[in-house]
Amino acid sequence: AKKMLSQMGLQCVVAANGAEAVDAVAAPGAHFDVVLMDMAMPVMGGVSATKNIRGRGLQVPIVAMTANASDKDRDECLDAGMDGFLSKPVL
Repeated sequence: AKKMLSQMGLQCVVAANGAEAVDAVAAPGAHFDVVLMDMAMPVMGGVSATKNIRGRGLQVPIVAMTANASDKDRDECLDAGMDGFLSKPVL
């Protein structure tokens, strides 16, 4: 995804895990137009990271981008506060 987005001229920040994603989004002065969040990440998964971000009152759009493509997974992401859901691979 980073390669595709970078080729489109967009700046991308990659977090290795959910905790890093929370730290990046919540950093003082941070501005993100959108967060693409994987459900399955080490340290803290995407659902927990999203709940953490929303719990801090941050309203950045968060879109799940995950190989977990069931209706249950979609509902879990949306219930956690994500704004959208994309199944991998995104072509």
